[in-house]
Amino acid sequence: MKKQNNENGAMIKTTIEGSFSVQVFRDGKQILSLPRTKNLICRGGLAILQDFGGFLHVGTGGTTPVFADTSLENFLAASTSAGWSANTSVLNGSDYEKESQAIYSFAIGSVVGNIAELGVAQTSNETADIHTRALFKDGVGDPTTITLTAVDQLVITYFVKKISSMTPTVGSISATVAGSPVTIDFTIRPCIASSGDGGSSASFPASIYQTIGSTNLFMFVNDANRISVNPTTFIPTLIDGGGDTSPEGGASVALTATGSEVTHTMTFPIGTGNFQWVSATFSTSSSASVTTIFFQIEFDGPNFITKTSSDTVTFKLKEIMNQVIV
Repeated sequence: MKKQNNENGAMIKTTIEGSFSVQVFRDGKQILSLPRTKNLICRGGLAILQDFGGFLHVGTGGTTPVFADTSLENFLAASTSAGWSANTSVLNGSDYEKESQAIYSFAIGSVVGNIAELGVAQTSNETADIHTRALFKDGVGDPTTITLTAVDQLVITYFVKKISSMTPTVGSISATVAGSPVTIDFTIRPCIASSGDGGSSASFPASIYQTIGSTNLFMFVNDANRISVNPTTFIPTLIDGGGDTSPEGGASVALTATGSEVTHTMTFPIGTGNFQWVSATFSTSSSASVTTIFFQIEFDGPNFITKTSSDTVTFKLKEIMNQVIV
């Protein structure tokens, strides 16, 4: 049998949304509350949602945020949070929505002056690459400043929501098998892992592979459907423990950004085993008893792929994320 080099480019489209609310307290009483406002998640935030920032920066700059921002315009102070917690994790029709929140409570008197901007980052260092940036907005959506004195406390709650369509996607690809061009049909079946709301902890809002560190994602392939998914809950009801596996490494994840859209491309080379490639499953574990499976790709007739242990098949998956911003 001749060497096979087959690439499948499948795409998953998701929507990401960031927002925040603001409160100011004096002598234990709330003296200011700004309504929850959507904001811009910067390129650095969309690139690494599994490590979304645990610190919040505030500053005095008033320049309109842009996707390429890497820091605040004029940093003033930073605060850490007690950690991210799951706010909602629900099915809304055929969409899976997960929202997480973090509360950043600045110490009384730690921020004094007029602040106008904020951003989430991984550290308190003012040179840290920010994941989000926004201007404070008043009740009608116009930029505003907040004046803080030495007896005031600033509390900001940040929310991140990700929406993933659970509707199966049917498509086809062109490939060359043993020197001959073929068309291979496929079906992508998203699912919600039976453990941890899509494989993620409460800490992070992303679904699919961004819920975890990239080196902890595995791909299984074998001759049969590896999972059965409840069509109402999208939770796996049957998991087949067979098949070959390939760990995905960080170097095989490529990122491209256009405007406010980010595309992650994962590449999985499958070079071991001998199988007729009928289905593939992505999971957070190489164990046969794995429960955190994100989705399955099944290859249909008329052309399956048959490989030997000396052949390599390369699979590529893209997730395209767009933002909801105002």
